Amino acid sequence: MKYILITYHMDKIDPEIGASVESAETCIRLPMRQKLADRVLELGPYRLPFEVKLTLVHIAELQGYRFTEAVDVREVGLNG
Repeated sequence: MKYILITYHMDKIDPEIGASVESAETCIRLPMRQKLADRVLELGPYRLPFEVKLTLVHIAELQGYRFTEAVDVREVGLNG
């Protein structure tokens, strides 16, 4: 198991005007299977595997945002 820190951008869309009204940057540390973590590190933030990107989309939705892009991926230790 590896821990991958992913920094990503999100935005809020105003449905009335159809445009972004707020942007945010956040990061999350995700535990991943060794093979998937290695693939994420190899591909980098702009080519995330589907299952990782989908996870970020759902997490952004839980926060009231729309996922826009990942900007950094790195391996971190158990404590961050």
